[in-house]
Parts: sequence; structure tokens; C-alpha cells
Amino acid sequence: MSDDGTTVVKQQEQRFHGAFTTISSMGTRRMQAPLSSLMSSAGADSSSVSPVEEPERGDDGPDASNDSSIYLAVSMKGNPANGKPIGVAYFDADTDILHAGQFTDVERCLLQSVKTSLSPRAILTSTRSGDDNFELLKMGPIDASDDSAGYNVVTVKRSEFNFDAAVHRLKLTHIAEFQSEAVESDEVDEFSQQLKLMSVLNFDKREMICAIGGLLSYLHRNRINHQLDDQLTVSAIRSLDLSDIMIVESSAMRSLCIFQRESHPVGSSTRKEGLSIFGLLDETKTAQGRRLLKSWLMNPTLNIDTIIQRHEAVEQLLHPNNEHWLAEVALILRSVKDINRLISKIQNVRATYSDWALISETLQQFIALHELAKRENLEFEHLRKIASESEDELLELNNLITSVIDFAQSRVTQKLEIRAGISPQLDSLKHDYERLGDFLTTVAEELFQSSPATFSGVEVLHLPQLGHLIALPVDANRDIQTHKHIDQLEFQFIAEDKLFYKNERTRQLDNEIGDIRGVICDIQSSFIRELAEYVIRCRSRLTALSAIVAEIDSLVSLAQAAASYGLTRPAMVSENCLRIQNGFHLLQDQTVDQFIPNDTTLGDCDDGKPVIVLTGPNSSGKSVLLKQVGIIAYLAQCGSFVPAQKAVLGLTDRIFCHMDIASNLSTFAADCNQISYMLKHATSSSLLLLDEFGKGTSKEDGLALLATTLRYISNRPGQECPRAIVTTHFHELFSFGLLSQDDATNIACFKMDIVTKPLTMTAPIPNSVAFLYKMVPGISMHSYGVECASQAGLPEHVINRARSVSESYMNFKPVYRIYEEPESFIKLYNSFLGLDVEDDQQVSAFVSTLGSL
Repeated sequence: MSDDGTTVVKQQEQRFHGAFTTISSMGTRRMQAPLSSLMSSAGADSSSVSPVEEPERGDDGPDASNDSSIYLAVSMKGNPANGKPIGVAYFDADTDILHAGQFTDVERCLLQSVKTSLSPRAILTSTRSGDDNFELLKMGPIDASDDSAGYNVVTVKRSEFNFDAAVHRLKLTHIAEFQSEAVESDEVDEFSQQLKLMSVLNFDKREMICAIGGLLSYLHRNRINHQLDDQLTVSAIRSLDLSDIMIVESSAMRSLCIFQRESHPVGSSTRKEGLSIFGLLDETKTAQGRRLLKSWLMNPTLNIDTIIQRHEAVEQLLHPNNEHWLAEVALILRSVKDINRLISKIQNVRATYSDWALISETLQQFIALHELAKRENLEFEHLRKIASESEDELLELNNLITSVIDFAQSRVTQKLEIRAGISPQLDSLKHDYERLGDFLTTVAEELFQSSPATFSGVEVLHLPQLGHLIALPVDANRDIQTHKHIDQLEFQFIAEDKLFYKNERTRQLDNEIGDIRGVICDIQSSFIRELAEYVIRCRSRLTALSAIVAEIDSLVSLAQAAASYGLTRPAMVSENCLRIQNGFHLLQDQTVDQFIPNDTTLGDCDDGKPVIVLTGPNSSGKSVLLKQVGIIAYLAQCGSFVPAQKAVLGLTDRIFCHMDIASNLSTFAADCNQISYMLKHATSSSLLLLDEFGKGTSKEDGLALLATTLRYISNRPGQECPRAIVTTHFHELFSFGLLSQDDATNIACFKMDIVTKPLTMTAPIPNSVAFLYKMVPGISMHSYGVECASQAGLPEHVINRARSVSESYMNFKPVYRIYEEPESFIKLYNSFLGLDVEDDQQVSAFVSTLGSL
């Protein structure tokens, strides 16, 4: 070993001197005589025969399933519609962070938004909430499909949501970020704890505190993240501020395909991300980075400073001068693990040698990032934060772990092993244990030679906890009862076709050697325990560093996605404006050879109006354009670049989508529910996307409802008109003059452009409409449904008949049955009128003509 290595080992031995002293006394008590002296008297050589090991315990840590790790508690008294405050608190078992907040929700949309964004594993509430509030918590989105309707709501005793009890639980909860590294005791000073809690929580928000108390009680009772420890540990407490979050209904998220969970193709119970916005943007390398990116997409922010900071960071990462170190950062991130989760496993005494190895590897990557930031002298803010951290502390912690744990030997034994040189007593015991096999083989030979009975295959084994035993193979020719009664041997048990006995010699070995393997395990466990305590005291600093790495990972992912899919930085403005130049649908662009981009202008722009009515044929791209505008507005406020050549965007507080949905309600009832919700909650900063509202009922009723809805939206007083795009096939809106000139001041009419070819009934031309997928000013007065059906591949005779009926209807001509020939009937009618019934020849000719029909 090098001089530096020897120095480090000596430092670690001094650091663990207290544990060594404790174990020395334990070893003296359990091991009565040195094994080396016994071996010498038995004449054993130094060759090694492995003794029997105790069975290895499997890792029962968290699995990799996709079950939510979030537990949500809600405290409310009375009806929220009456202005009663709602307190919420949720705990993320992946990060051990507790979030809490309080708000009023008269319209019951904020609480629904919280449930949608968190998708909690369980929602906790007290029995005092009442049946109405219980149903409110349980209710999924009104337009949810059957398999996602409803949340798992757990009711607990109202005493668990008591305010005083909640304050008491908070005082006794171990909060990692409050603990100084110099603090050695696990005891919590209640007074000091309360002062620190007051710095992060407003105790005047009683419903929020009650929600925290109910949540902590549930987590402790069910031992969430602290299976072997009586004390629940919370790594940090964060406030939940809903005023800075865009409210997006679950129906809007589904319509815009922000997330798309689907069954795993191999039939596993887990689910994977399908073709979705998140699936395309997710280039993250770490688990914590993926969680953070997902939270950004689940909760688009209204804080324009936060949005601009993310945009600037992504733009900086995409600069050509940063390309060389960006690739190095991505390579480093691949080896960074979720250190917060690993420390939780250490705290719950479930960490294996591989978990410790991953912590060491992650610390090395933190150090590599630190060195990269210093070497390149980077201006990237997040790397500067890492550079500001003390590298010496990371090096010291990593050196401590690697100098105490022998990872090479641990891989061989599949359990944690302490490095040689840390404790001379431990080294001596391990050396004796390695020679124990040969010693016991010698004892077995002595037993064979001195015993009057004839034994074949006799062994003397050392079994942890059971001591030393004589093992004989089962003789199939002898009765089992005969095996149990052998002179000078006391039968103990039978296992794996072997009979185990004790005698005076094995009892002597028990007294003289003792449970040597148990002593070794106890000594090693003591060192590991003290090492774990040291790592846990560093948890808050490591968690903060991991959070910076997660943000770097998320921003690098957004930058890589921007480069891969041609995304550009949007300009965020304070005006209520939406101007998109050559925007495209991010998902649709991946599925076609060439996507036709479109311009869109809405709101307080120079030439924009708040409402666009978009008409055009079926399959001309109206719905795709509707969704691409929503996706661009959504992504911009997540901090991502957007699919457009250029975009100028004001903040959008809510996005409402009325599109095809899965629901237990009838189509038209679902339409009305969505539109009613939109009109009640939309503000001037909202974005409304309505796709063919009114088509689920009769044409007259649907037309009337669409016209009055457009009038209601566009005629809102002052600056209260929301931005809206409405697609429709109701051309009568314009031909019947249902929208007045006053309505037109806030409404712009656009259509999807097409190229048509002449059609004749005698020479029908298939595919007579060419879709250009370009939005242009104007109104389309034809749906071209027949041409759309022709392109879809319907039989030609069906298409021809449909064209015939459509042409007759448009020209106010009668529609005949498909087998009728009007000219023949007219000729037959005229011949009947001039028929001479006395003339047999005329009668015969008339009957012949009639029969031919």
C-alpha cells in the first residue's frame, strides 16, 4: 500500500476508534481463546477450506414499478364553494421532500389540478371532511376514461388531522436540512425545531398544518420510507404555491398528448411512455433529472423570470462554443445515480454493497463535474453552482467510503466487507476464519480415528448462531430412528440429506472459539453503521447537489431535444399576445415525410384578433393546427424551446381543449360539460381550443349553440376576451349571417387551403381535392366530405352515388332511389295515356315494356 493509502487508513482507524473499542470488548466476551493456538495444537495447516456461510439476504428495496411515489393529504372543513380554505400536503417517497400549501377554491378547479398533476398513490383526508368532500376528492376528471376515473381516497380519524397534534408531530420529525453536520445526537430539540419550522411554514394556515399532521401520521404508521427506523425522516420542506402554475385540465393534457402511458409490449405489469411530448423531450440520463423534467411538464409555470431563465440556459447549452464540454457533461451524467434514494436505503438499513458502490461512483461524478466547471471556467450558472461547492468535502467523503469498504472483496462475497488495515482485531479474526475450514477438517479426522463407531463422510462444520456441529450423510439402508441414537453423539436436526449432532468436542469448540462469524459481522456492522451515520449527516448537502445535477440534466435534455427536432426559443412578453411563425406539430412532424408549417396570430398583436374561426374540408389539418398552437403555448411555459421558426408569446394562465374524449357521458353531454367549464373559468389570458363544438346533436341546435358561444366569448367587455381558436363545419354561421358585424371585430376567419379539379357526373375524377394544409384568410363553404371519403378508399360506386345525392341536394333536385330510371317511367306514363285498350298489339307492347322494368 502506498504511503498516502497508509495515511488514509490510519485516519479512518482513528475516526472509528470508538467503534473499535466497543467491538473489542464484545469480541473478548464472545471469543474465549485465540483460534491460532487451537489450530496449532491440532496441527492444522494454512490451506483454506471455506466454512458454511449463512444464507444471503435478498435486497427488498423499492422496485422499479411505475406506481406513484406521492402521498397527498387534504384538510378542509365545510364546503370549498363557500370560500373555506383547503390545506394540502404531499410527500414524495422518491426524494423524501414534503410540500405543503393552503388556498381557497370556490370553483373547485385548483384542487382538481393538484390531483391531476400529482397523480397520487393515495389521498388522505379525515372523517370530518364529510361525504360531499370525500366524493370531490375521489372524483377523477369528468371526461376520464373508465380505467382512470377516480382516486384512491383513504379516510382516517379526525384526531390525526388535529392542529395541536400536527404541530407536535412536526416538532418531533427529523428534517435533514435542519440538522447540522456537527450534530451527533438523533434527538430533536423541540424549541429549536419549531423556530426552524417557522422559517419555512406559516402556522397561521391551520388547514395546511392539519394536512401535514395527517400526512406525517399516515407515513409513520405505514412506515413509508422508514421500515426499520422508528423515526420518519423528511429531507426538506417546501411550500406549494399554486398561483405560479398554469392550470391545465387532464382532458387538455390528453388532447395535446403531453404524456401517453401505455402497456409494456412484453406483457409486464409496468407501463412505458408512448409517443408523447414528454417522450420526445426526455433525453435525461438520471432518475432525478427525469422526475424534474416530468414535473416541469406537469406544471407549466406562470413565473416569467423562471421561464426566461430556463430558455436562456437551453440557449447557452446550444451555443457552438459549448459543444465540447456539453458532450462531456452528458457522459458524466450517465453515471450519476439518485443519491437521495440511496441514502434513504442506508437510513433504512437496506443498502447493499452495490448501493454503497453507487454512492461512491456518484460522488466521483460530482467531483468530475466540479473539476470540469473549474477547468473550463464556464459561465453556465448551474455548473458555477457546483463549482462553488467544496470539492474537498466530496473528496473526503468518497475517500472515507472507499477506504473503509473493500468493494472488490464485497463483490466476491456479495456482502459488505471492511477493508484490511482498518482494524487489526478484525483482520486477525478474518484470517482465523479463513483457516477455520482446515482446522475443522483436522477435528473431523480426529473424531473419525477416536470414535468406536464406523463413520463415512463425517464433517465438522461451523454454522453461524448454531455453533459447531458434526454432520453425517443419511444412510438410506438405516432407519431414521437408528440415526438419532448414536453413542456419544446428541442428535440436533436433519437438513439437506445430512444429520447434525453435537458432542463434548463440539461444545468445547463452542466455548473456546465461539461464534467467530458473528463477531466478524458485528464488528463490520459497527463500522458500516458509523460510516452510514456520517453519510446521513451529509445528506442535506448531497441532496442540494443532486438537485443541481437534476436541473442540469433536465436542461441538457431540453437542449438536445431542441437540436434534434428543430425547436427555437420563444420570445416571452407581458402582453396578451400569441404570434407563431411557421409553427408545426411536434408529434405529427415525426410521422410524416413533410409537414406543412403554419402562421398563427391571436390576441394583442398588431394585426391579431382574440378569436379565430377556422373552416375547411375534412382531413385538411384543422385539428392538427389547433393542437400545435396549444403545444407551443404549453411548452414555452415549461421552459422548453417550441416547434416554430419564431414565436412571440404572452403568458397563458389556463389551456382548455374541447376535442374528442373518452367519457361515460354521451358525446353531446360531454361537449356541454366542457364548454360550460371553459366559459366559467376562462380569463383574458386563457387559451381556448374548440374542435367542432355542436356536432353531437342536430344541425340546427349545434349551429345555434356554436353561434351563441362565439358571441359570448367575443363580446366579453373590455380586455376580458380570451384567446380562442374554433374549428367548425357549420358554414351557415356566415351564410345565414348568425355572426353580426359587431361580433366580427374580435373574430378572424381563416380556412384550410385546397386545390380543386372540375367534376362531372359522366366522368368522375377520383381524388379531385388536393389538401395544401395551409391556413389562409377566408371562409370555406364546402366540407368536401365525399372527396375525403374517396381518398380514404371507399368503394367507387359508393362515392359516385354520394356525389349524385350531394349534387341533387345542392341544386334542389329530387333524389331518386338508386335503381330508378325517371326517363323510362315518363315514357311508360305517356304510352299508357295514349294506350288503345281495344288494340291487342298496343296492349301486348305495353305489357312487354312494363315487364322489362
